[in-house]
Amino acid sequence: MKKVSDLSPRLPRSMDQSEQLYRDLVEGMPALVCRFLPNGTLVYVNEQYCHYFGKTRLELDGYNFFEFIPEQEHAYIRQQLQSLTRSNPVESHTQMVILADGSQRWQRWTNRAIFDQQGQIAEYQAFGEDITEHHLAVEALRQSETKFRRMIEQFHEGIALTDEQGLIIEWNRAMEQITGLSASQALGKPIWDVQYQLAPPDKQTPASHQELKNQIELALQTGESAWLGQMVEHVFTLVDGEQVFAQFVVFPIRTEKGVMLCSITNDISERRLVDAQVRLQSVALEAAANAIVITNLGGKIIWANSAFTRLTGYSLEEALGASPSLLKSGRHGQEFYQQMWETILGGRVWSGEVTNQRKDGSFYIEEMTITPVTDSMGRISHFIAIKQDITERKRAEKGERAARRQTEMLRQALQALASDLDLEQVLDTLLVYLEKVVPYDAALVLYQERNLLKIKATHGAVDLSRARHECPMEDNPLVQQILGTKKAVVLQDVEQDALGQCWKQLGPFHGCIGLPLLLGGNPIGYLVILSCQPGAYGEEEAAIAQTFTDQATIAIENARLYSRANYLAVTDPLTELYNRRYFFDLARQEIERAQRYSAALSMIMIDLDHFKLINDTYGHIAGDSVLRQVAQRIHQAIRSIDLAARFGGEEFVILMPETPLEGARKVAERLCKEISGAVVEADGEAVQVTASLGVAELSREAADLGSLLKQADAALYRAKAAGRNQVSI
Repeated sequence: MKKVSDLSPRLPRSMDQSEQLYRDLVEGMPALVCRFLPNGTLVYVNEQYCHYFGKTRLELDGYNFFEFIPEQEHAYIRQQLQSLTRSNPVESHTQMVILADGSQRWQRWTNRAIFDQQGQIAEYQAFGEDITEHHLAVEALRQSETKFRRMIEQFHEGIALTDEQGLIIEWNRAMEQITGLSASQALGKPIWDVQYQLAPPDKQTPASHQELKNQIELALQTGESAWLGQMVEHVFTLVDGEQVFAQFVVFPIRTEKGVMLCSITNDISERRLVDAQVRLQSVALEAAANAIVITNLGGKIIWANSAFTRLTGYSLEEALGASPSLLKSGRHGQEFYQQMWETILGGRVWSGEVTNQRKDGSFYIEEMTITPVTDSMGRISHFIAIKQDITERKRAEKGERAARRQTEMLRQALQALASDLDLEQVLDTLLVYLEKVVPYDAALVLYQERNLLKIKATHGAVDLSRARHECPMEDNPLVQQILGTKKAVVLQDVEQDALGQCWKQLGPFHGCIGLPLLLGGNPIGYLVILSCQPGAYGEEEAAIAQTFTDQATIAIENARLYSRANYLAVTDPLTELYNRRYFFDLARQEIERAQRYSAALSMIMIDLDHFKLINDTYGHIAGDSVLRQVAQRIHQAIRSIDLAARFGGEEFVILMPETPLEGARKVAERLCKEISGAVVEADGEAVQVTASLGVAELSREAADLGSLLKQADAALYRAKAAGRNQVSI
């Protein structure tokens, strides 16, 4: 290592002892400390201030601290400073700063005005701290809550949510429209009081009110009740006396504090009215509105009404003398028609559903009843067929079944997703429930990390052995298209519309839907749904999948934030090794395991030689770069079962289970050579780094973590005393 000059600040000879004492005091403080003139010019900064902003005292000499602050915040900060008086000389505020590398951070500052003999502000003394992580966490929580409320407000169904005590905490716009109660009238009230208020007058008795309260309180206590999860129809009575028919389901949401209740309500008043009208129309139009066809005994058409023409497209002239078989669609086998003829020739009425084909070639489903007509002798002479087109009804029934199934799956999925914060489990739950509403052969969840797409979760028949787990963004046209539109993309055949060279060989897939996982309008990941059948998906399936994933995105982001919080709790942010506290927890467990099974265990302590000199000479940015490079070499040198942590400023520690002293010594010597190869460029010069290492083994003399650390530390100091850049045991 090259010898460097002393870069510590030199005090003016005229500085008095109190000023010297002040500087000695604040230099050792972990807070950022500075003093500046009313125009913002810095007149003093402590070492922590220099380290934080990545500048030396020489560079900060005469520097204006407003240059660290975005221009749009200047007026606010000046206003705060200018508001100080002798009677109120202190103020605190939060501000954004921009560091030398261009990154944005948030700080909280406490400023004190210092006045001269004339009562004018001579300068300011300021103490600051970094609050970036807290600021980002609060902002993320606020956005998550905003997203949740926007989602609830967009539901066409009425949504009501209680807290663990049964008080209403969510009451969306649809619920206001269904019940006639505004959110201000419902929020904060017990759910049983509101439900009792909406009951018909003849049901409003003290006994029914108490029974309703008892049932809901029991559900809140246990999370179980016969009516939970069941679709229930109910009549609401509005303030003006109007009655609303509603269909709702209530399901429990378990939290750490207890059980919350969520109600999903649909207004079915219009459907009730429509059903009644359809029944009346069916009775009135039975004879004339339906297609009626009369055939002779041989099955030749002898008459048909105008409804038959509207239904089939054939005129009466075209139908006369023809057989009803002119409507055959080919979708029924011979046995179907044989059974029909056996029934009517036997004098019995036949009823059923038939898929027929119109004159224009289109298919339709009709509900048909064929009645044999006898002559005066009791012999069958004619057949009367009454036909009703039920194509739309069947389609509506299919759609309603699909909608009910989708709603139920969404409810179950949201309940399952909300109950788990493990990201891997959340993604797996998403894919499992998605398959129930949009059937697929395989599905992938992709995350973008820098310029790479990585597979984070899979479900179905995905052969990952035939493709890489990560793929460059530019090699995936599907994701590029999704990123451009931020909407679902449907591919009829991925053999023609390439999925990308990396994942084209995942399996024999054809139909494909690609969707963004959007949070705040920005993609946090991508979902790819694959089918073995070409043209398996259309816009309808894409819309269902997008709706489903939109609801799940909040749970995914919550899991990501939770995973990130756990990572930060155990990791040193600079080196990405374990932090000291978490290392102690793991080390004690490993020592107990080694003692239980009489297994070997060794420890390596590492201290970088003359590291303070590097910081003083080249600055803390270069020092941080050295620490990261050393951490990387440590990580590459150890096994997956070994534990490595940043122990102090420039100190590291490695715990090696199932490793005797000699094995640990060899690793330490190899690591010593590796560290000496860490070279950092600073001010155009190559900074050479070396380290001293101490090795100790678990033994009777070092039978616990404290004594093992003490022995390793003693070995480390012997290495330093022997000239550094070496290993001692």
